[in-house]
Amino acid sequence: MIHNIIHKRFDTKRALRLIGLLLTGVLAETPASAAVIGKITMIEVSSSGYDFRVYVANAPLVCTGGSNFAYTLPTESNFNAYVSVLLTAYTLGRTVTIYTSLVNSQCKITGVNVGQ
Repeated sequence: MIHNIIHKRFDTKRALRLIGLLLTGVLAETPASAAVIGKITMIEVSSSGYDFRVYVANAPLVCTGGSNFAYTLPTESNFNAYVSVLLTAYTLGRTVTIYTSLVNSQCKITGVNVGQ
């Protein structure tokens, strides 16, 4: 019985190592993401392509190779959540961390955190 428990633990450790190696390879192939931290200075809503734009204080570039704003589109699954959280943070003057990924030379929002 003890031998079986030890053997199962060993297999679990090997499986976790393998998963870690696979994830490392997968993450290495995904586009680099960036984060910008600060207070939101302006929000733009438009129908001209980058429908909901967020500008952050002291962030001349939101992501490397991108623009000075982060955007999300209504077709994104988290669009309503992003808009709600970002508008609330802007209204309350909270610090945000906006995670982005470079898409077509622009910084697409991939995640948001709100602090104090």
